[in-house]
Amino acid sequence: MTWASVNRVDARPHPGEERLLVLGGGYTGQRFGRTLAARGLAVTLTRRDPPVGGDGEGGSEGEPGCPRWVRFDPANAVVPAAEALAGTTHVLVTIPPDGEGGDPVLTHLADVLQTLPLRWVGYLSTTGVYGDRQGGWVDEGTPEAPGLERSRARLACENAWRRQGLPLQVFRLPAIYGPDRTPFRDLRQGTAQIGRAHV
Repeated sequence: MTWASVNRVDARPHPGEERLLVLGGGYTGQRFGRTLAARGLAVTLTRRDPPVGGDGEGGSEGEPGCPRWVRFDPANAVVPAAEALAGTTHVLVTIPPDGEGGDPVLTHLADVLQTLPLRWVGYLSTTGVYGDRQGGWVDEGTPEAPGLERSRARLACENAWRRQGLPLQVFRLPAIYGPDRTPFRDLRQGTAQIGRAHV
């Protein structure tokens, strides 16, 4: 993973004052949010279809350590009200570019984010922005050269976030793995789709 601190960041804890908003409550967003909620942080997660009456993992919304869910489905014009996000101090964005290559969060929530007392914004991007380096090393100083359309969209979204003037950190991830989310599981289940050429 590579990361770059883009704008001035003050992510120091202020007990009792922090409110985390995770935009994109999928695999990564849920685990990030639930970990911090378990430590006492007030956490709100968004998803197109939030779990009904709970957190999706056996907890009940409102219980200690259980995040609050808010629906965010821009494709169907469902956007959280500004009141639902009031007081947010930290934001993690895991939502990928939309079908047109734009950032759905900035398209629908940029104005609201500018009104929040934000101390930190994390944006999950991809090492795909560096392009195919033929096995060579990359770091934060390596020039971007995305080859795939989705990687070009990611880089465009990174730059759009940089222009917001928020306390931003961009995290460029090579891949996301976790329990039951590895190629080995698919191999065991006989569902792996791995292209190989035998010569």
